[in-house]
Amino acid sequence: MTLRSIMFRDPDPDAASTVDDTAPAYFADLNLDQVVSAVVAGRERYALEPYFYTPLPTAADVEFRHAVFQDLERSAELHEAAGEFAVRMRAVRDGLERAEQTRDRHERNGWFLEAARGYVDAVQRLDRRLAQVVMLSEGLRDLRDELSDLAFATEFTELEASAGAVADALTGVRYTVHIKGSHVRVSAYEDSDDYEQEVTAALARLSPDDDGEPSTRRTRIGTMNPVEETILGLVAELEPAVFAELQSFCDRHRQFVQPQVDLLEREIQFYLSYLDFVARTAPVGGGYTYPQVSDDTVMVRARDTYDLSLAILSSGSGSPIVTNDIVAEGPERIVVVTGPNQGGKTTLARTFGQLFHLTAIGVPVPGRSLTIGLCDTIATHFAREESGADAHGRLEEELVRLHEILETATSRTVMVLNESLASTSLRDARLLGAAIMRRMIALDLRAVYVTFVDELTQAGPTVVSMVAEADADDPRIRTFKVVRRPADGVAHAEVLAKLHGLDYPALRSRIGRRAERSAASSRRTE
Repeated sequence: MTLRSIMFRDPDPDAASTVDDTAPAYFADLNLDQVVSAVVAGRERYALEPYFYTPLPTAADVEFRHAVFQDLERSAELHEAAGEFAVRMRAVRDGLERAEQTRDRHERNGWFLEAARGYVDAVQRLDRRLAQVVMLSEGLRDLRDELSDLAFATEFTELEASAGAVADALTGVRYTVHIKGSHVRVSAYEDSDDYEQEVTAALARLSPDDDGEPSTRRTRIGTMNPVEETILGLVAELEPAVFAELQSFCDRHRQFVQPQVDLLEREIQFYLSYLDFVARTAPVGGGYTYPQVSDDTVMVRARDTYDLSLAILSSGSGSPIVTNDIVAEGPERIVVVTGPNQGGKTTLARTFGQLFHLTAIGVPVPGRSLTIGLCDTIATHFAREESGADAHGRLEEELVRLHEILETATSRTVMVLNESLASTSLRDARLLGAAIMRRMIALDLRAVYVTFVDELTQAGPTVVSMVAEADADDPRIRTFKVVRRPADGVAHAEVLAKLHGLDYPALRSRIGRRAERSAASSRRTE
């Protein structure tokens, strides 16, 4: 039996295995590594990261995944059924882990049996609940049909019957425990009064906790104390046929979790993890949307979008974050962002790159609406932190990286350049930046270019100018709004002022030092 993947439109089971185990090179620049870490937190056992690394090849594949998300959002019953399945399968995994950690053979087999019964129950309950839910997505409808077939397949029904028979046999085991002082003996069941409470109390006295206080709780999760092990061993000798059947069951069904169910559990966790993340971060950003996506459009029209890594930081405090529009349509391809420092330019650049990646993996994206086309790759160039290298060395390193990107870029590449060429003079930045712009325009690729060189906004009709705004009454206050309008020269002024030690922090420091010297001089005169 096979189960339909709910992650990949291709019904071939091998499609689900073609995922990337390594994060794309641009992940750190776009803070997507932080986003994925936040999404999968608490679900590390499922190794979900590759699903978030791997872009889908076509718009149809993206829409396939959107439909599953939308079914889960639209139907509370379906979302609950998926969550219940995840919880029950987690209990199965916990049971198997306990079995592995248990030293006593009979107890180990008991944990294994309970895990197998829990597995049967998880699959059957999901099958029944899916049969009662209206689903629109191709992936979930096909899954419902195939899961029903699996639940009635010979292999599965034999597992159910065998587990039930062994459990019934174990439930029917009756025996008598004789306790005299510190001696324990087990014999065939004697029809007498029920001394369960007295026995429990006696066993507690024989097996104190580490702190010396009596307790009926097992000293370690999944393990029995020595007295319990002794009693269980004696019971097994008393009922050898029953315990032999338990051992036989465990041997026959050593790998009872079928690979297709194992994969289904992991895929469900992908959807649940991201929907949980959406619920946590949507309030601070204003919501999520399903993008209108195509294979051939070059348009980017994002309304009220925002940086997900910023939403993660803000979700802890509940403070809302500023959203922005990013629009490049018609002949427009390259968004050049200028304006004062610390005004949201880098955040906008990261958001631009995030939108393309999030769209490509088929998840809801931050914002009110988005129309976008898929790309073949994302290339980022962010200014590196200053090291011991001089400005000439840093410039050389920047140019080498930019050359490598442009040599392999195509018209379907998306580039995100942030403060590139900041290590050189304004004159050289103009010349080199203009050359880079000409190359990007010739390639007809989509890009965001954050720069202090205002002239780059005038490179041609394919270029859109956006400016990070400051408060109209106090330019030192940033609004974090980045709006579409011509560059205003503020970025030039800030760069020049900083270059000559005339920016606001430098001037304030110099004035403060002068005031201190004047005060000291006055005190000496007195």
